[in-house]
Amino acid sequence: MSRIALVGRRGGAVLLVSVATNMLEPSVDPAFDQHQERWGELRPSEPTVAPLAAGQIGNPGGPGNANHDDDGRSIAPIIVLGILLLGLTIALIVVRGNASPTDEQDVPQPTESIVIEEEEATDAAPPVDDAEDAAEEEVAEEPEATNPTGPFVEPAVTLTDETVTLTGGQPDQATADRIAGEVAAIVGADNVTNDFVIDTRAPADGQIGMLTSTDSLTYLEDSFRVTDASQRQLELTAYVLEQNPEAMLTITNHVASSGDPVADAEVSQTEADRLIVFFSERGIDPARVIALGLGSAVPVDADAAPDAIENRRSDLGISLP
Repeated sequence: MSRIALVGRRGGAVLLVSVATNMLEPSVDPAFDQHQERWGELRPSEPTVAPLAAGQIGNPGGPGNANHDDDGRSIAPIIVLGILLLGLTIALIVVRGNASPTDEQDVPQPTESIVIEEEEATDAAPPVDDAEDAAEEEVAEEPEATNPTGPFVEPAVTLTDETVTLTGGQPDQATADRIAGEVAAIVGADNVTNDFVIDTRAPADGQIGMLTSTDSLTYLEDSFRVTDASQRQLELTAYVLEQNPEAMLTITNHVASSGDPVADAEVSQTEADRLIVFFSERGIDPARVIALGLGSAVPVDADAAPDAIENRRSDLGISLP
């Protein structure tokens, strides 16, 4: 007979194993021997099972098995060892199962590090000076040009007594100043009066307009050369023709009477044709120029003598076809 006792406690286990040693030693009880003899007497005198062949294991308690007691004693230590191992395993399982949760808490746990995420730097716009903002707000846009009352007035150039007057509408002041400056470069700033008005109805690139002149080209005595004032007038006329590609020029030439109307007409036409050459040299197509030599038929005025030098002149007129 054997006894196994298992005792568990917190934090550990004590295993008490008691095994009867009588399983390891042969029995010496006389009663056991008498029982064996009685058991043998009670068996039938003849076996009901045929004897086993040599080398076979017979019934452990029956006759013909002389080594029965010895085999039982040799197997017993193995059985006891197996029971001990099984008990030890069960004891360990029970002890670990009964462990208190607080035991696990007693084991120091790794402390989690606290990580503070840094806020990503934002591309914040640099502060703007309030003074700068106020200055920008104070900058007022230029007021839009107020159109003059009435219909739009076409730009025009008028030459009177060697003075050029610019009139009509221009889209903005810059354009008006540009055109006035170009005219002043030809006839001189002292000879220009800028009377342009700002009118948003005008073409965006501006226009110089047509040239109207009450001045006539005058010549030096006994020469085909014109005076300085007339030279400026010729240059201004070429500029206006250049700015108005569709405009046409009409030249009317007059001479003082020599007493021969036919000869006067020939001289007059020759002088007119010379002016065509001048404008051609300035880039004006000769097809845009009409030259007429009227001779001495039209004096400068009715009171002038037919042979007066004042009758020698050339009149220029620009018009659209």
